[in-house]
Amino acid sequence: MDKLIRCAAVNAAIVLVAVTACIFAAAVGSVPSAYASGNEAAYALYPDTPLYSAPGGDKIAAIPQNAELTLGTLSGGWYEAKYLDLEGYVRQSDVYFSAGGVAGVRVISVKVLADGVGMRVALKAAPDAMSETLEEIGDGTRIEIVECGSDAYYRVVGRGDPKYILKENVTTSLTRNQRVAMIIIGIGAASLIAALAMVYVIRNNPKYKGK
Repeated sequence: MDKLIRCAAVNAAIVLVAVTACIFAAAVGSVPSAYASGNEAAYALYPDTPLYSAPGGDKIAAIPQNAELTLGTLSGGWYEAKYLDLEGYVRQSDVYFSAGGVAGVRVISVKVLADGVGMRVALKAAPDAMSETLEEIGDGTRIEIVECGSDAYYRVVGRGDPKYILKENVTTSLTRNQRVAMIIIGIGAASLIAALAMVYVIRNNPKYKGK
């Protein structure tokens, strides 16, 4: 009987440790940057990215996608920019960054992280909290993202029109719903082990034999 109880306790401990490890991994997990740090070059995110004479001014050129730009001061969502021998302005949301001269968008696959279990996350028309919500997606939905020049938002790719998601609403580890599921599974497994141990103990107790 003592041996069975010890075995059940060990099994329960293993389950609980595994669940705790998963939860801890989810809590400390983070999304890697969609561009490397240090010496980043800027590139046009879209085909025919507009170069403007001034913020909100006339379009003076169409920059090919992935063409390298030289950026200057950022102000009000606009970068001073130079492309070839042309100087003007580009929207902050129209550029992305990469290191080592890699002229291509680095796409990262992530999962949506909602603020609470069962809640949904807004995909915006622009990297701005006041912009229109184009779509809402649930916790755990797999999406692909790239940097877009915003400190707060990623650009979502592969979902039709350009959409943007808050950086805090994506993760590469477990989502909140998945953490809850892991906790439930762990508690259920530990309870099952304890119940089986109790049944065994009762059935082998001389007091209950023959009843």
